[in-house]
Amino acid sequence: MTPTDHPTATGTDFSFVRALLEYGEEYEPQPGDTIDLDLSDITSPVDGLPAGEATVVSVDDDGALRLRAVAGGQETTVDGDTHVAITDSPAARAIVEAHARRPTPDGVAFSDTSVPAELTARLRRGVQRLAEMEPVDHHPGSGTRVRDLVHPSLYPYVQGTSPVVGELPDHPPPSLDRFGRPHESSRYQWLPTPFRIAADGTTTIDGYINNLDAARHGDLQGDLGRLFTCVLPLVESVLGYVAATRFWTEGSEVEHEGELPRVKSLAPVPVAPRSLRGRELQVIPKIVEYRLGAGETHEGVWHVEGMSHEHIVATCVVVLERDACLQGGELSFKRAYTLEEAGHLFWNIDQSRPRFIENLVEEGTIPVGAVATPEGRVVVFPNSHIHRLDALTVAAGATGGRRRVIVFWVVDPDVAIASTREVPPQQGTMSREEALAIRLALMEERRLHKATFNPRAVSLCEH
Repeated sequence: MTPTDHPTATGTDFSFVRALLEYGEEYEPQPGDTIDLDLSDITSPVDGLPAGEATVVSVDDDGALRLRAVAGGQETTVDGDTHVAITDSPAARAIVEAHARRPTPDGVAFSDTSVPAELTARLRRGVQRLAEMEPVDHHPGSGTRVRDLVHPSLYPYVQGTSPVVGELPDHPPPSLDRFGRPHESSRYQWLPTPFRIAADGTTTIDGYINNLDAARHGDLQGDLGRLFTCVLPLVESVLGYVAATRFWTEGSEVEHEGELPRVKSLAPVPVAPRSLRGRELQVIPKIVEYRLGAGETHEGVWHVEGMSHEHIVATCVVVLERDACLQGGELSFKRAYTLEEAGHLFWNIDQSRPRFIENLVEEGTIPVGAVATPEGRVVVFPNSHIHRLDALTVAAGATGGRRRVIVFWVVDPDVAIASTREVPPQQGTMSREEALAIRLALMEERRLHKATFNPRAVSLCEH
């Protein structure tokens, strides 16, 4: 096992919450801090500053503050005993940035040694053959930078339109999803494929993969099953994190913030892998290629995978190929507060806390780290984590570069949804033009839903 391997997901360690509490305790203003003059005990404009914001220029030995108005640039000095509402602090933002760059985010497992070289070579040949034989399909909105080789947004299940064989799974939608977000519904749904997991972890794909023609690419489909066998231990570890972690949800677990738990120990929350052996999973595969020219950059947006009715609980990303000239492209993560983190903040926050601490908490998310994506790496993470692909760039002097990834989206093992078992291939019943129009409608719906998908403010205690 190489030092870069982190194949076991770890539980919440309270490090960000501890840092907020320690930093906010008896905080004294520092140069560079931002002051809200309207919330401070400063008579404005009598003290020479217009209403609005000011920056701390300097702090005298006796605590007196030299302030400069953001609008207008006027300066004045106020007594050190004056109450000032500090709304932003570069030092506090540095804490946020430090946590955002942590190399081992909680809930995330990764490994550079999970996939044997022989299987990697077979997968590369299979994906290359796929790219050569199938028409080029660039992901909408990406120009020519992102090519979808296999993507579930094309020919999805459409309620009331798609053909169905047998009975579809039917269960009433909850008000909240597995991670405490408001449950979403749609007439469009990505189609998973049944993956049968043997007692020894061997995976057999039991049906067709949407948008992968098994008659033309049967070897690749078989190798995708072998690949899932290799990554299964990481998936089981991450699903253990999902089972062990309760997220703060306004109004769901407790009626009032005062009912939040009092945490007795700040030790990392223990996580035990959840065995998936001897059962059937529903998995949504994707294969995508990024191709950048000289000087080009590609960067993702913050998002979670799918919509609530697809019940995705974990994502596995396999970096199959990555040219050496490509730089960056880390996967960054943030998430909502856990119930225990919210409780620890609520019961232990200093009553004289600076305003910027409240602002950070009210943002509703915690930065948990970033993982590099070198060639050959497998990264698995829970769908509780909002994530994005950081800027991927081409090194100076290079003419361009390519990156290919295989993705498995794992559906909640406790919930069955419509799959390729019930919905036969639609390429023969739906025109390509209709499928492309449906894809655009599906993507637009998800873009609008994700605008407010996860921030959950924690109200702080006033005791």
